[in-house]
Amino acid sequence: MEFVSSTDVAQTMLVESADNTDSSVYTDTTVNTAVDTGYYQGYYGSPYNDGVTVNVYGTESYIVDLSSNYYYPAVNINATYSSGANYLIGDDEADNIIIAGMGPSTLWGGDGYTDDVLVGGWNYDTFYCGKYNGNDAVLNASFGDTVWLYNTSLFDIIQTSYDGTTVGLLFSTGTALFVSCNDVFSPTFVTADGFQYIFNRATGSWQ
Repeated sequence: MEFVSSTDVAQTMLVESADNTDSSVYTDTTVNTAVDTGYYQGYYGSPYNDGVTVNVYGTESYIVDLSSNYYYPAVNINATYSSGANYLIGDDEADNIIIAGMGPSTLWGGDGYTDDVLVGGWNYDTFYCGKYNGNDAVLNASFGDTVWLYNTSLFDIIQTSYDGTTVGLLFSTGTALFVSCNDVFSPTFVTADGFQYIFNRATGSWQ
């Protein structure tokens, strides 16, 4: 999968960023403002919030890429109110909370040792996770979703666990991934070397 750079993103959506103490809105002049039903907005929260939450609305499909700090200091992405097929990519240097929307979404915390939380939505989602991505957590995952271990082979998984709700994977790098699933069957775990597994919560076993 190729992730589009934030420069390309700016040409396909309306991006607005406003300080909560300042009513002025700063809009990138290269943005295509012809986007009709959807928009993409970042705002500063209270002084106790770390950075910016980027909200995605509407029916259009967007690529939200925080990894290049184009929307610095954005930290979290919330696409709850979007029905588009969105690509949501976190900041490489911050712990992100990334929430999918109603459409099929791809979520990735970014290429860094950060502890990210990826929250599934109402459609089939793909979660990018790996052995170099810190201790990530996937919430609200469902059967039909995919957990893509894009840089992790089967032999990099040295231990698995299950506590009744959450499947855990411990990687050879010392990092871990925790996936909480709502269904009897987990999402499909796909490793970089092509292996595919599903966890059966009823039997507590892999298949």
